[in-house]
Amino acid sequence: MYVDALCAQMVRDPRQFDVIVTNNMFGDIITDLAAGLQGGLGMAASGNIHPGRTSMFEPVHGSAPPLAGRNVANPMGAILTAAMMLRHLGFVHQARWIEDDVLEAVRQKKTTQDIGGDLGTREVGEWISKSKFVAYVGDPDFHDGAIRKVISEGSQLLVEIEGCSGAHFSARFDGVKSVFSHRPEDMSIEALVEMEALPPSRRFVFTNSYEPEDEGGNAYLDVTAEDFSVKKL
Repeated sequence: MYVDALCAQMVRDPRQFDVIVTNNMFGDIITDLAAGLQGGLGMAASGNIHPGRTSMFEPVHGSAPPLAGRNVANPMGAILTAAMMLRHLGFVHQARWIEDDVLEAVRQKKTTQDIGGDLGTREVGEWISKSKFVAYVGDPDFHDGAIRKVISEGSQLLVEIEGCSGAHFSARFDGVKSVFSHRPEDMSIEALVEMEALPPSRRFVFTNSYEPEDEGGNAYLDVTAEDFSVKKL
């Protein structure tokens, strides 16, 4: 594929691409375009992978000297680069925790001005670092279980879960404020965790036991609601 056609297709539907093999000049152009598609250079992580040898990780924007000391640079590209490095080193769950915290910062608009927020570099970094795990909730049987059905009824969300023992549960969320999800039904879950949220809301995340590159690994379910309960069926 010619590089101009490739760029057009990336803008039209970037999901069709996985690995792009090209030369250094075209690669440099394409990575900036890809960064723009995800929110700008400030959001883009990168790694220079040398199989079997030392690899180097850095945000796509590099060091950005003109922004040094001004507290305006977007730190998310650097933070996501750290997550990419952790995943490369085998620290998969730790990488996912970082990525989830960055995603939550974007959802709550705790961002720098380049992507619509009003915080500085330091404030964004502090907010992400303080995005806290509260507790595992639900039933221990949820571990290595799966979501079988998700039903929305007004301000209530019902999630049917099959535990690792084969037992079935109904998780009920009342006073639902927001739901972020992608193909949650039949999602294999590692656990259900409660994350820090602004009262009176509570935030619940079903953590996926698969990686994004695995089949079903891009499924997720993230619920913010006022209350939560579990019943064994």
